[in-house]
Amino acid sequence: MDTIYIFGEVKSSGALSFVGSEFKILDAVIRAGGVTKFSVPKSTKIIRGDPKRPEVVSTDLEKLLEEGDLTQNVALQNGDFVFVPRSFIGDINAFLQQIQPMLNLALTPQFILDIPADTDDSFENARDSLRGRNEDEIE
Repeated sequence: MDTIYIFGEVKSSGALSFVGSEFKILDAVIRAGGVTKFSVPKSTKIIRGDPKRPEVVSTDLEKLLEEGDLTQNVALQNGDFVFVPRSFIGDINAFLQQIQPMLNLALTPQFILDIPADTDDSFENARDSLRGRNEDEIE
């Protein structure tokens, strides 16, 4: 049994096992659930051979998937790595997903309490409003 590895912008990255010599890149992409909306299928790479001097084979999945260009349906070999790269928009999306929790944490108190950002005593006012007291009751 032979194995290839597919990663990048496919729906399910990982190792795929196959038997025989007719396992092609389209088979791998289908078994990986297809490409994501942030993929750049025309820039797909197959990395094979010696890790110190790998052979990199370029294939245009876009031509294969959209135009049916079977010359792009490269036969895979045992140990191949298939990489489907991410688009620039995908990079921005990934960055925003990474910083979203931090942004939520930073902005949540202001949204919840409706605190003006330039108020010096906003913490005390927010604390008192949460306790159900106003300034006249405190003094």
